[in-house]
Amino acid sequence: MLGWKKDKSWLNRSSYMQLAIVVVAYKSERWLKTCLGSCVSYAPQVPVYVVDNASPDGSSALVAREFSTVHLLKQDQNRGFAG
Repeated sequence: MLGWKKDKSWLNRSSYMQLAIVVVAYKSERWLKTCLGSCVSYAPQVPVYVVDNASPDGSSALVAREFSTVHLLKQDQNRGFAG
């Protein structure tokens, strides 16, 4: 394991730029739990956003049910990554 992954002190330094994690999802329910679990456990101070592109598989419900700290942006249609 790389040293920077062990030392999370850089997350608390105000001199670093602010960042957010954005996950664009479509039919991603089976991967979201692992992905978001890693995001919130590794960097709990970093805001996480999920843009769900009208997934029919329950992706939005999973995020809403299991990840209360994640910001969910539900789209009414699949706009893709650039839409």
